[in-house]
Amino acid sequence: MAGKHGGVARRLLVPGAIALLLGSAVLGSEVASATVATRSQVIIHSPNSGNFLTSNQLQATSCPTRTFCMAVGSGGSVSVKWASPHPWIEVKVAGPRDASKGSLDLTGVSCTKSTFCIAVGQYGDKNLGGFAEPLIERWSGASWRALTAPRSENGGLTGVSCVSETFCLAVGSTSQTYPESALLYKWNGSTWSPIVNYYNNQGNQNFLFNAVSCTSSKFCMAVGAENNVVGTPYRPIAVEWTGQKAVDISPAPNLMPNSSETAGPLNGVSCVGTKFCLAVGGADVGSGSHVTLTDEWTAGKWSAPSSADPSPNKYGTYLSAVACTATNFCLEVGGYGIITTGPNTAPNMDPYTLKWNGTNSSTVDPTPIPPGAAYGTALAGVSCAARTLCRTVGYFENKNANQTLLISGP
Repeated sequence: MAGKHGGVARRLLVPGAIALLLGSAVLGSEVASATVATRSQVIIHSPNSGNFLTSNQLQATSCPTRTFCMAVGSGGSVSVKWASPHPWIEVKVAGPRDASKGSLDLTGVSCTKSTFCIAVGQYGDKNLGGFAEPLIERWSGASWRALTAPRSENGGLTGVSCVSETFCLAVGSTSQTYPESALLYKWNGSTWSPIVNYYNNQGNQNFLFNAVSCTSSKFCMAVGAENNVVGTPYRPIAVEWTGQKAVDISPAPNLMPNSSETAGPLNGVSCVGTKFCLAVGGADVGSGSHVTLTDEWTAGKWSAPSSADPSPNKYGTYLSAVACTATNFCLEVGGYGIITTGPNTAPNMDPYTLKWNGTNSSTVDPTPIPPGAAYGTALAGVSCAARTLCRTVGYFENKNANQTLLISGP
């Protein structure tokens, strides 16, 4: 999540990643599924408009206050909101006029209040044979309206962070030119404009942004990944927005405390003030396996504190999003594969939650798994209005399609 108000929207660069919704203590109007709960986390009712063959996903959420949250995704449930004292409801997103039917895919959202949110993603342009175009929507408190985004054929946005109605930063990538180039767009209250930055047209390197967190118009942190076109592992990238330009401050791939691990893509980031950010993702340990990656940025320097991993049967562990309310409290969410035995040996994904205490990240008690999650459940986005008021978003996979899921806690 982009700070307290931002959304975490990203392209998850992990094997078999699936997304889910998780949050904090149940507030009055949120309806709990009484049969599924753990000590500090409870599944709450999540609207699903699609039929059993429709793939519904929630990929990011933003809770600017204790009484309002917005979540966005794709499929039948592109947008859902919660405004106390009412339950979560679906909100229609019409999309641009040139959007192909069913092509809206929102992967990031950032709200500063209940009457102002920006959601980003991509859509299929029916005038361009379905090629992807960046999608930007504005929430007025009553409805969504598509904004004019800078054109980038075969590109999309993955994250956004707003600090006011006159400043937002959105990130993503495009393959209009090959290799892929990172996208960085700035909102001034009336128009979006592209920012030329280090991660465009750099030889044979692929660059993409997954998430961004802003705490003022003069400080943002964008994170993502890079690799070259011959298929080497992804490496982490980070860019600081100074108010005037984007500056490369990427952590080193060999930053990991264990020398056998190599830092990989960064999927999420959340900042508090201008001196602290926590970025999350995955680290390569060889043989296609991954462990969680947590990078701390303090006083202009990256470090890799210890980060708990599920054990012993992990397969491709990753973190997809993070939300911080203070330098000593962040909630990190993601998933990991369970290696199964018997006739079906394919790994299933399970949700995974960590809590940052200012020094390291430790596991939160097991995240509840919804009934009908036949093939996997994992976490994609998280937002905290306060230390005890968090919501996480995503979906679970049943026998027919993906269904959205909301969890409250811890």
